[in-house]
Amino acid sequence: PGDTDSSSLPVVALEYRFTNTSRQRVSAVFSFNTKNFLPLDGRDKRGVRATPGGFTLWSAGAAAEPQREAALTVTVDDPDVKVNHAWFRGGWWDPLTMAWRDVEQGAAYDRPPITEGDPSPGATLFVPIDLAPGASRTIAVRIAWFAGDTTIRIGTDPPPAPPATAPDRYYRPWYAGRFTGVDQVTAFWRDQFRDLRARSEQFAACFYDTTLPPEVVEAVS
Repeated sequence: PGDTDSSSLPVVALEYRFTNTSRQRVSAVFSFNTKNFLPLDGRDKRGVRATPGGFTLWSAGAAAEPQREAALTVTVDDPDVKVNHAWFRGGWWDPLTMAWRDVEQGAAYDRPPITEGDPSPGATLFVPIDLAPGASRTIAVRIAWFAGDTTIRIGTDPPPAPPATAPDRYYRPWYAGRFTGVDQVTAFWRDQFRDLRARSEQFAACFYDTTLPPEVVEAVS
């Protein structure tokens, strides 16, 4: 509350907590898998590239729309992370089938980005985990995105009142004036994650510390 800029950052974090409830040590692999969902139509260029601690999905507009670009990073803070930047390039459901096979077999390996031919359909990061009996481990997956100019819009614009001109075809979000690209957003999210998480958690704890009926709290939130 009161910090509009921090509340408007193009970032999110997903935390996964694992606890070994058995009496034996457990070794496993956490994986985060995603298709490259950024392309908007068949004319777009797209791909997967490396970024520290994870990968970047990117998409660039066709020649007629060079301004339209988008990128999204998925990263973790773990020195043992491994990344598959090059999913199997097949038809039908083959890429997803191969990705699921890695999950099923507990695979964890590095595969560099593709440099020629068709782009990778998606990417995966792997984090090996080893838990003693009763031990817990939390993995925070940080996601950041950047779309400096976009033509995505819902509905139609109202007619401009004279002497105003027609609205710009491209929309430029607030964060594009603060950051130069997805790499800068990703670095900021990495460096400020603990502070932003702590402040968000403090607000959430305060918000739900109430004797109001749960229906009222749900409606307000």
